[in-house]
Amino acid sequence: MQKTWWILLLALVVVGCASSPLLEGIKIYRREWYEKHDPEVLMKWRELAEKEVTQRPQSAMGWFYFGEAYINLGEQKSNVDTMIKGAKLVNKAFQTDSIKVLKHLRQHGEAYWSIFRRFTNQMIEREDYRMAKAFLHIAFKIIPDRAENYTMQGLIALEDGDTSQAVLSYQKAIELNPQDPYPYGYLGRIYSLRGETDSAFRYYAITDSLMEARVDSMVTMIVPDRPLEETRDPVVKASILVEEKRDEEAKKLLKPFGIENLKARKKLLKRLTDIRYDLANLIFQMGVDEFKQKNYQEALTRFEKVVKIQPKHQGAWFQGGICKYQLKDYSGAEANFRYLTILRDDDFRYWFYLGASIAQQERYRDAIEPFERAAELNPKNPDTYRNLALIYSKIGEKKKAVEYYKKAQEVEKGGK
Repeated sequence: MQKTWWILLLALVVVGCASSPLLEGIKIYRREWYEKHDPEVLMKWRELAEKEVTQRPQSAMGWFYFGEAYINLGEQKSNVDTMIKGAKLVNKAFQTDSIKVLKHLRQHGEAYWSIFRRFTNQMIEREDYRMAKAFLHIAFKIIPDRAENYTMQGLIALEDGDTSQAVLSYQKAIELNPQDPYPYGYLGRIYSLRGETDSAFRYYAITDSLMEARVDSMVTMIVPDRPLEETRDPVVKASILVEEKRDEEAKKLLKPFGIENLKARKKLLKRLTDIRYDLANLIFQMGVDEFKQKNYQEALTRFEKVVKIQPKHQGAWFQGGICKYQLKDYSGAEANFRYLTILRDDDFRYWFYLGASIAQQERYRDAIEPFERAAELNPKNPDTYRNLALIYSKIGEKKKAVEYYKKAQEVEKGGK
């Protein structure tokens, strides 16, 4: 999980709390935790906070620090349930004395807002929208006019089925921060689901442009003194190599640009990876929408762009293969599906379409093995047996052809 926000909290000086020896001790451990991230310090912080609320049940800041300790503990251990426990304890703090808690949060707004924003996003990812709403409500109270608040509000509204509210939230987010690509992308998705293709692609185009600009900006930060047209592709490739833990290859790629110390650039390269993933997912969705419109060549262009910036995106490789198949580029489709069987050999679809692509090239004997593997992975799909029947008929093995044709009929009847 991300740890970058802790630097902001180093500078916090806790004020406005009722005087208590335990609270003073909590403040000491709290500052030390954000400085050193020592798990033992965090446990001492949690223990003191527990003592504080046991001895003084009306200590609002005691409950708040108790919850904050659990949130940090959950983040440290990547345990969302522990973070949820922390969330409930923070809610208890608000129930005890919301005025005092909000006064404290607003005094240190940016740092605490980043915590509640992050926690809201994690609850959205977990699909716990009730908790997401609760923490988003706090984020709004700390800093009301942040675009990210409205983007998260839109995501929650969309999951609740309230697309009208989602549209309003995303539009407000764009008003507050027109350079943020995400609300444009979410609006594109809404209009796509509504079948309003022109509106969808208008918003997608804006998102694409803004995301590409973010990639360019990050590349320039990594290699500041060289023209972007020289550095963009090698730096993006280097971020892929670092992601795949191929640091030596990344070093060689960046050496011509005067980068000898990869360690100094690793954080930036990882940030570039995050941007790559977001951009790839956006372009993939655009490709899916093109595919639904049967614009196979345009969709293929999108999917090929995805695999260029995220080479192991299985969805893009698969959809790209289907596009090639629809465009009758059977050799190209075969290459896509064969690569997918290497990435993951237990997906029925990859083997089925590999067999189909080979059969379309009239290499019937070569198509038998992929179809048999597909039948092994999904024995209840009659189309696999029909294809095997057709192949054996083509190569003159009539007995096997009849056998597989009967098998297809049996499976089909069994599924009814």
